[in-house]
Amino acid sequence: MEPNVGDLLWITVAAGLVFLMQAGFTMLEAGFTRSKNSINVAIKNLADVGISSVGFWAVGFGLMFGTTWQGLTGRDHFLFLPNEGLAGVWEAAFFLFQLMFAATCTTIVSGAVAERMRFAAYLVVSTVITVVVYPVFGHWAWGGALFGSPEGWLVRRGFVDFAGSTVVHSMGGWVALAAVLIIGPRKGRFEEGARMQGSNIPIAVLGALLLWLGWFGFNGGSTLALDDQVPGIILRTSLAGAAGLMAAMAAGWVLTGRADVSHVINGSIAGLVAITANCHAVTEAEALIIGAVGGLVMLGSLRLLEQLRIDDVVGAIPVHLAAGIWGTLAVGLFGDPALLGTGLPFWEQVGVQTLGVAVAGVWGFGVSYLLLRLIDRFFPLRVPPEAEEMGLNVAEHGATTELYDLFTTLTEQARTGDLSLRVPEDPFTEVGQIARAYNRVMDRLQETTVDRDEYVRLLSVMRTGLCVIDRDGRIAPHYSRAFLEIFELSEEEVSRLTFLDILKSRVPERTYTSLSEFLEVMWAPHVDEEVARSLSPFRELDLFCPHGHRFTHKVIRAEVQRIWGGEAITHLLFVIEDITEQALLERELQEKERRTASEMEMFYHILHTHPVILDQFLQSVEEDLTTIAEICERESDDPERALSLIYRYVHSIKGDAYAVGLDPIGETAHQIEEHILKMRESGTCSEEALVDLGVKMGEIRTLLERALSLKERLLAFHRESTEAPTSDPIVFDVERFLERIRTEEGKRVRVDFSAYHREEIPLEIYKPVKDMVLQCVRNAVAHGIEDEAEREARGKAAEGCIRISTSREEEVLRIIVEDDGRGMDLARLRARLLERGLIAPDAPPREVLRALFTHGASSRDEADALAGRGAGLPLIGTLVRRLGGRIALTSTPGRGTRIVITLPCSPASHIPTPGMRDQELSRS
Repeated sequence: MEPNVGDLLWITVAAGLVFLMQAGFTMLEAGFTRSKNSINVAIKNLADVGISSVGFWAVGFGLMFGTTWQGLTGRDHFLFLPNEGLAGVWEAAFFLFQLMFAATCTTIVSGAVAERMRFAAYLVVSTVITVVVYPVFGHWAWGGALFGSPEGWLVRRGFVDFAGSTVVHSMGGWVALAAVLIIGPRKGRFEEGARMQGSNIPIAVLGALLLWLGWFGFNGGSTLALDDQVPGIILRTSLAGAAGLMAAMAAGWVLTGRADVSHVINGSIAGLVAITANCHAVTEAEALIIGAVGGLVMLGSLRLLEQLRIDDVVGAIPVHLAAGIWGTLAVGLFGDPALLGTGLPFWEQVGVQTLGVAVAGVWGFGVSYLLLRLIDRFFPLRVPPEAEEMGLNVAEHGATTELYDLFTTLTEQARTGDLSLRVPEDPFTEVGQIARAYNRVMDRLQETTVDRDEYVRLLSVMRTGLCVIDRDGRIAPHYSRAFLEIFELSEEEVSRLTFLDILKSRVPERTYTSLSEFLEVMWAPHVDEEVARSLSPFRELDLFCPHGHRFTHKVIRAEVQRIWGGEAITHLLFVIEDITEQALLERELQEKERRTASEMEMFYHILHTHPVILDQFLQSVEEDLTTIAEICERESDDPERALSLIYRYVHSIKGDAYAVGLDPIGETAHQIEEHILKMRESGTCSEEALVDLGVKMGEIRTLLERALSLKERLLAFHRESTEAPTSDPIVFDVERFLERIRTEEGKRVRVDFSAYHREEIPLEIYKPVKDMVLQCVRNAVAHGIEDEAEREARGKAAEGCIRISTSREEEVLRIIVEDDGRGMDLARLRARLLERGLIAPDAPPREVLRALFTHGASSRDEADALAGRGAGLPLIGTLVRRLGGRIALTSTPGRGTRIVITLPCSPASHIPTPGMRDQELSRS
């Protein structure tokens, strides 16, 4: 190829513009990193130029642009020497321009691995990119460009990457991704609340502007001639960069609530990367779209990296890899086929572009990851933790800065407390002026050492805990001795831990959350201090100070006060008292008052409960508690079965207690029910759990003993009242239950006892009969009887009715409980049983209804939610089985339900049976 002088001049100028991008990358990376690594950043970027120049001249250029071998790699032009004459001049210009591209690809990795990679390891990475990764893929996509003919296998297929969205930028991004995955994130990067702010954002902005300028040569020079395409390419390049900037800024603003400068910088570069592959074959409007999407792709991939905890210091992977992929795909989506010149239809062009992106990923990431992982095994890529904390300026290059000297002196002074240490001064720099001012302060502080010692002495004898914390939670060096004693801390722990660290190890998690939120409020200057302090959780705080496997329980009270420095809050002052003895005495007094109030409430209910009913209830609870204790002992090998059985007895105690009016016992039983349910849901059924449950059952026994004591004390004074309830406990319990339902649920229900005969029930089975009747009534009210509006809609009387009747024939007792409610929904019941695997899909109605009474009898059943909590009707089934009886159930939708319980009256028949005998279950 023999271009004219104008073409040669343009390519040379374009090469200079691309070389200027090295300065832009240097400034961008230096601005985004911390100052303790600024020298390392500069020397890496400068070294890139040297390594890429020599490596590309010796090996890379030949592999990329030499005469092809099977379309896979070049085989000549190593140790490149241009020919004589104008052709040689053209080759020299072409080599110079492509050398700048190789240097650009190499430099992309530098920003991603900043602040933690060894300098020697980085030189190895640069060499690998320059002589292997970049030129081989470059041959596939651009091979033959030197000779003016397509030779690489990808370009032969029609792959188009005009100026290198994938060849240069994505390739650098793939290598960067492999490197950061191997070396890991910076120390503390993803810790809660961590922010690693760049040292000089204005310099980073200037670097972005230099990159933007360099891109004019990057894309414009890729024409390899000064023709009529160049102005349009440069225009579209600039428009895409602007669109990427605006899109990333706007989207970032919406997501974070502020205009983040890093989004603005990286958005513009992402737009420039995206247009690089297609700038010669799209319109200006399409360039705007491509650039805007590039900015959004960058922002999305940046957030993805943060979620995956992948640390990319400058955002090189989102900017160059993600936006480069998008730009390459955009060739097929937006490129004018006539300008692309591949002759491929739309979908084939999109397909070959996708193939190129995939091949670049497999080659760039795969080869780099394998090589770098192998190198890392023998020669670690990452610096030691102490070197990272010190900064690579000193650790890698032995180059200190004035700021580092200042920091070193302050750190040593904080460690030793030596006030005689002074910071080196340079009066001609800002840091030197700060050092001079600091030294003057230290001079003054040494003069007042006597005052300081007196202050420290006062703190040592003060009996109140006193400490001051800064915004990061660090505790000031001087605090009272009592502060250490209250929190049981050593001086070493105070110097190492923050105030929140100390609290976190001494309070429950929920309390810690409240404390940390309160401190955030105290640091907010716009919140009134008095209002904030009125909400303080420090007014009475339980501490649990660790001692090995034990804890010391303390109660403290702390007053928190802001310390202002001008218009900002600089510190928080804590004045802490140990009020353990006082607080525990107050809590004991409150507990006594609570027990007294509970006892008075129970006293009142006992006073207004018929003696016969009270005796029967107390005896019943005593029997149930004895049975529960036997279950715990007998079923200890099968805790799940034990819990299932215990639950039913507790449910019975609760219902009876509420019916009698002894709410404290009912409430305690309800809490134990909740505890059992949580144990079963969380799968914590174990022998140890049964022991813990036994302790909770002791609370009911304590209340029972208290009730018995009160009853004995009142027995001599108890007298019948004219308003005393009927002496029949069944009638009394049902009426008491209905009275509660009317009050709490607003249902109107009456019970018809006209066919009920107390004398027909044998005394020895009266208690289980009472339990069965009450459970039937509860179930009817809760699930059968409709509310007033629903009943009126069905054309029924507003007041629901439950009829209880008894009959006795020879030695057989029949109890009938029927209601005029909504009846049972067999389809819904079947669906719920099928969902729990308790019946077969083709089970007849009899089997479905039987599950109401048999479900839960086995401890393996896990679906206790058929009716309320499912303990009512299964309890009836258990009692019927125990007495050797049978149940018949008839339910008509919309009309009501009828339950017939048949029991033998002979005491000899009252023995447990393995299953419900001769049950008759049907549905109308």
